[in-house]
Amino acid sequence: MQPRIYTYKITFEEIPHWYWGVHKEKRYNDGYMGSPITHKWMWEFYTPRVQILEVFPFTDEGWDQAVEIERRLILPDLNNPLCLNERCGPKSSRVSCSKGGITGSAKTMREKTGIHNPAFRESEEFKQMLLDNAPKGGQRSRELKAGFHSLSKEERVENARKGGTVGGRTAGPRNRDLKRGFFGQSEDEQRPNKIAGGKITGGLNKKLKRGIFDPEYLANHPQKQKMMCTLTGFISSPTGLTKYQRRNGIDTSNRVRVE
Repeated sequence: MQPRIYTYKITFEEIPHWYWGVHKEKRYNDGYMGSPITHKWMWEFYTPRVQILEVFPFTDEGWDQAVEIERRLILPDLNNPLCLNERCGPKSSRVSCSKGGITGSAKTMREKTGIHNPAFRESEEFKQMLLDNAPKGGQRSRELKAGFHSLSKEERVENARKGGTVGGRTAGPRNRDLKRGFFGQSEDEQRPNKIAGGKITGGLNKKLKRGIFDPEYLANHPQKQKMMCTLTGFISSPTGLTKYQRRNGIDTSNRVRVE
């Protein structure tokens, strides 16, 4: 009898798992039982049974056909927990990819290579990579309700407060030293950001009645109050309005406080 090329399925007497494969015999009926790697212990612990599914011509074309059929058999089952195949050609199962990612990440972190290389993390390529992937990461976190999106509104507010008092003191000087972010811009580029930031902060302070919008603050800091001349409509601080009215011969009693 001539050797064969065939696709096969391995099952076990004791468990419902299975394994797809393709084999090119060296001699007819050579007793081949698959070549697992990740789950090899199951072949030794349980009782495997082989079922030949389809036989192909013993030629290069026959081998190519058999490999293609094997791919069609494995691909739909690749992420099935009962399927013992971890790969389908160049494609790996999610479990296999996850294990490989954890192992590879630990190695690069330990050896400070790749993304964990300090020189690379300071490069423009790394900064651009962060910018390019930030939207994808944010969308994924939103879908999974992970990271920032797993926090309640109260927790976000508290973290923002901590970040402003703690992180701001360390991140600000570092950004300034590295001339990145706001500090990497020219004065002309910074100006509109300052104006926009001032409007946002001012509106928030007014809404929360803090800073110059806090009645108690104004009571303790009269120079921060705004007064208006009832004759000309000129607005300034109490001291500034006094100087203005005297300079223009206006009685300084002609004023009202501007809220």
